[in-house]
Amino acid sequence: MTRTTTHKIGGFIFRARPLCYLLIYAPMFFISWRETENPLLTWTLGLALLLIAGGLRFYSVSYLGEKKEKSRRLLSINGPYRHVRNPLYVANLIGGIGACVVFKLFWYLPICLLGVFLVHQLILVWYEEKRMVEKFGDAFNTYKASVSRWWPSLKPAPLTGLEIAPKSRTPWGKVWRGELGTVVGLAIIITLAWLKGQI
Repeated sequence: MTRTTTHKIGGFIFRARPLCYLLIYAPMFFISWRETENPLLTWTLGLALLLIAGGLRFYSVSYLGEKKEKSRRLLSINGPYRHVRNPLYVANLIGGIGACVVFKLFWYLPICLLGVFLVHQLILVWYEEKRMVEKFGDAFNTYKASVSRWWPSLKPAPLTGLEIAPKSRTPWGKVWRGELGTVVGLAIIITLAWLKGQI
């Protein structure tokens, strides 16, 4: 398989990732087996986790920086990216936990987390990291060796000697527009969980 073909397949799967999430989350609306009968717990904890997930996504996107010419040539790895390589995907995992909780399906947690993790690990990370190595070469390999892919470090990585993009923040208006899908997704999860409770 040629590199171009691999890129096309990877790009198609990357763009189709919302369908992967739908296949993981959709069963929660239809399954009623062994639901947790504690609405105060499920709604308080579930909403808190969903808000944390959304907040982490917004915060992470704000640190991707403006797409200026210099930023395109240099890694934009400030803010949360100094603690973990994939803060957006960590946020998605937290959101998966929150979805299971608001749908009152605690037993579904391992299935949901495994599904979300596999989508990220086997598809998205594989595709993105190949692109990053091609674009940034040794700089990305140095970053990859210094910062964990999944487990956040309390102390930011020093990354000494690595030239990175300036600490420009993305304007919040652009962050909101870019993360509109996240807002819609969270709203759908909350609405469907509420409707399920009314049926």
